[in-house]
Amino acid sequence: PDVASTDQQVLMARYSVASDGSLLYQPRESAGSAAATPVWVDRSGAQREVEAGWTTSAHNLFSGPRLSPDGRTLLIPRPEGGVWDLWSKDLAGGPITKLTFGGAYRPVWKPAGDSIYFISNRDGPSALYSIPVDGSGVSRQVLNTTMPVTEARVSRDGVGLVYVAHNSLTSTSILARGPSPDTSTTVLVESDRLNI
Repeated sequence: PDVASTDQQVLMARYSVASDGSLLYQPRESAGSAAATPVWVDRSGAQREVEAGWTTSAHNLFSGPRLSPDGRTLLIPRPEGGVWDLWSKDLAGGPITKLTFGGAYRPVWKPAGDSIYFISNRDGPSALYSIPVDGSGVSRQVLNTTMPVTEARVSRDGVGLVYVAHNSLTSTSILARGPSPDTSTTVLVESDRLNI
C-alpha cells in the first residue's frame, strides 16, 4: 500500500494538503522497505517527486508532515537519537534545517506562516510552545497550565487557539484561549469519554 510506516503493525499515513488541494505524501517504496520518495499528487491524481533525488530512509523517515500556508515549506517531525524534533524543508530545493531541540511533535502552522505551535515535554508535562520558522528566535511556552497538552489548533485568523488537555488519567478537556491581551481560557468540553 502507499502508506509509509516504521512499524508493519501500525499503518500511519504521512501526508499534508496544500491550500490549492495538492497532496504531499510519503509512499512506501516496497514491502519491507522504509525508504521512500515524497511526492506531490494533484487533483487529477498525477504524481511528481517533491524534489529530484530527495528520499527518506529508516533513519530519516518522517511522520505527520505539515505544509506551510503558502505551500513552500514543509515541517517534518522526525527522530534523531531517540528524540523527535521538528525540521524545516524549503520545497524550492533548499536544505532540511533542524528547527527545534529537546523534543517536539504535532506541529501546527500559524496562518501567517511565520511561526508554529508544537507540543513538547522538555520542561515537564507536555505543553504548548511556539517558535519562528526562520530560525530567528527561540521556542517559548505559550500556555501556563499544569494539565498536559496533547493537541492544538489555531483559528484561521490566527488569534484564537483551541487545545486538548488531560485533567487526569480519566478526564480530558477541549479548551479555547482568546486573543491577546485577553488570554482567558474557556472550557468547551470536559469528559471522561473523549478519545483524543
